[in-house]
Amino acid sequence: MSLTPGDIELFESALTPAILDLAWRYSYRLSKTREDAEDLLQDALAHALTRIRQLRDLTRFRSWLMSIVRTRFLMQRRRNTAEDFVIHDREQDLSQRLADHSLDTESDILVETTRYALQRLADEQREILSLFYIDGLSLIETGEVLSISQSAVRSRLFRARGALRRELSQLSPAGLIGLLQEGL
Repeated sequence: MSLTPGDIELFESALTPAILDLAWRYSYRLSKTREDAEDLLQDALAHALTRIRQLRDLTRFRSWLMSIVRTRFLMQRRRNTAEDFVIHDREQDLSQRLADHSLDTESDILVETTRYALQRLADEQREILSLFYIDGLSLIETGEVLSISQSAVRSRLFRARGALRRELSQLSPAGLIGLLQEGL
């Protein structure tokens, strides 16, 4: 498919700095390394640019791009299934940072504990919580990115919040859980 100057102009007008930042953060969360995230985002942006004419409603560009990032990630992961994936030991990292006092405030501890608990969740649960709560996508947009209905988004969010609460209850003192439950 050949690109026209109009395609490039349309793509550049739709790709705002906020949407690019959102796509970067999502790519980084999916990839877990900066280099892989850069490759994923570049691949997704190139793919989106070549398919911009397929997008009928530019107001849906944000969720459309996010779904492309997700699809490209899943395609890359399928291609790499023969490779061994090394999982960073976040539990040791968290314990070490607590012991070194590099987490000074309750807020720092809360953020790191929550981040660690999120990493322990199933990919599907982590992804839906991240899209909805961290990236601020609506129920409809989250459904579009994940190719599921709005009611399925609600149901999965409910289960993912429960799983996150269970993880946090195993990691944190009761006071911390109380603070987190207010937000969830």
